Amino acid sequence: MHDDPADLVTFIDDGLVREAPEGLTVSTYDCGSTYEIEPAAIQEVAVRARACDAVVLVVGGSDYAGPGGEAYRTGGENLSRQSIELAGTQLALAEALFETGVPVVTVLIHSRPLNIQPLIEGSAAVVDAWNPGMRAGDAVAAILYGRTNPSGRLPISLPRSTGQANAWYNHQPSNYYRKYIFGKTGPLFPFGYGLSYTSFDYHDIEVPATIGPDDDLPIRLTVTNTGSMDGDEVVLIYLNDVVSSVVTPVKKLVAFERVSLGQGESRTLELTIDNHQLAFIGHDMQPVIEPGRFELLVGGQSLEFELSAAENDPMKIAAKGAARD
Repeated sequence: MHDDPADLVTFIDDGLVREAPEGLTVSTYDCGSTYEIEPAAIQEVAVRARACDAVVLVVGGSDYAGPGGEAYRTGGENLSRQSIELAGTQLALAEALFETGVPVVTVLIHSRPLNIQPLIEGSAAVVDAWNPGMRAGDAVAAILYGRTNPSGRLPISLPRSTGQANAWYNHQPSNYYRKYIFGKTGPLFPFGYGLSYTSFDYHDIEVPATIGPDDDLPIRLTVTNTGSMDGDEVVLIYLNDVVSSVVTPVKKLVAFERVSLGQGESRTLELTIDNHQLAFIGHDMQPVIEPGRFELLVGGQSLEFELSAAENDPMKIAAKGAARD
């Protein structure tokens, strides 16, 4: 039991100080409001950074609306923004630290997509903590000190700029047909992206060459931890209907599974894609499954299979549970 609820809360700077390994000295500096960081504070933190071996920079925003929170609040109800750039003078702070030449690890706190491309270019590493909760300090410290191996995946695609804010992974083929003139077209980081302190290899991926119109799709694959640290891998399986009577997304997530693997460990997974995942909404606004060629994307590899037609309906098969005229 805790007499003071504040004992349950750890800010990131508190966690880094308290959880620091023996022999590591951690000093902290509060630059103030996320809206406007005074030039004197930016100069001071740059001077302090030059005396350090590494810097942890915490930027982003806050949805906290409690006492004292208005000075830091950049998101939440009735707080829409016209831009996804970092609020206030946070970017100036980051650039001042990058110019010192000291390695900077950036911890990003946010609840909406932000333009983090300048942070990616200048940082040695970026930890995307989103809104990390009341034990943020403990969680971030565990990752930065190597006690926890990160395994999170992005739940959205992150755009490169405000003008590219319509970035999403399951877009129609025509969405990115036209390219930007002075920049890259794809997102900065796509849905499902995430790094680990170890590495994983996908192999022996098996799918049947053909399935029937009412069949589910079995998938068998082996994942191996090829790195030097225990870790979790999130296996993501995407589907693309190669040819269909209605335009469908370039890919959609149809299955995922988290697997924990020790160093050098392998595990064989057997997953099943339900038949209804092959359906789309047809011209009559009803779910429909069409025979033809499908593509699976697993671990950076592409596999294909055929869906055969029903004998009494060579063109279309209604999805399970769907009404037919």
